[in-house]
Amino acid sequence: MKKHISLLLIVLMIISITACSKETSKTEEELKAEIKAEMEAEMATETEKDSTKNDEEKSNLKILKGTVIDWRSDGVGILLEKPMKFGDETLDHIFSKDWDMILDYVPKKYFHYSEAIDYLAADATIPVEIQVDMDTYERLPSHNDYITVTKVIAMDGVKNPSKTTDQDYTIDYYKDAFYSLVEGTPYIEGVDSTYTNDIKEFGLYHYTGDPRGDLFREAVDKILEAGFFIQQAEGEYMINEEEQMYYDGE
Repeated sequence: MKKHISLLLIVLMIISITACSKETSKTEEELKAEIKAEMEAEMATETEKDSTKNDEEKSNLKILKGTVIDWRSDGVGILLEKPMKFGDETLDHIFSKDWDMILDYVPKKYFHYSEAIDYLAADATIPVEIQVDMDTYERLPSHNDYITVTKVIAMDGVKNPSKTTDQDYTIDYYKDAFYSLVEGTPYIEGVDSTYTNDIKEFGLYHYTGDPRGDLFREAVDKILEAGFFIQQAEGEYMINEEEQMYYDGE
């Protein structure tokens, strides 16, 4: 850093001499002030770079590349491009201690719904690049390995991705959620599970303050907005691309 400042001082002195010959309106004090300001700015920049470097060295941050894995019995994490060393273990995959640090950045098109769980399609291959704190590595008695993800650098080919929590799911996701939630309604205390001809009169549609009711309303609204018809037939609800004519409730 001292070498950079010395070079800067020499350059500024040359500039000041040139300026003196061309701009007689500037006083010696003004030129000294300009030189001082430039030197202070350079020193501040160098100090910030040194501080960032020291922080990285202290926290032992590393960048991992691979594809997202969603093994819900164990966790959500990354399948590494190539095995690497964590502590005393050489691993080809590792899980995030906070699943949402990865899932919150995965595009919604990859999600499916089943039994009150969002999960990634088994055949989904989602490239990911994450920053982790190597000092947080931990192997549990189950022999599963976990680490703290500090930043998602790239997801599905997008650099510096934004969270996808506000994105809509696919229609297939909403259909799966609809059927699963209807099937589970009789087990929700205080909710009328009687089928109605108008789906928006179904008990779960008006069940507020609970994620199941919120998701059911969202699913119904998205399915109808997409042009589908939700109709009662043969003692169940059916989602049809075209409105069907049923007689005697069938």
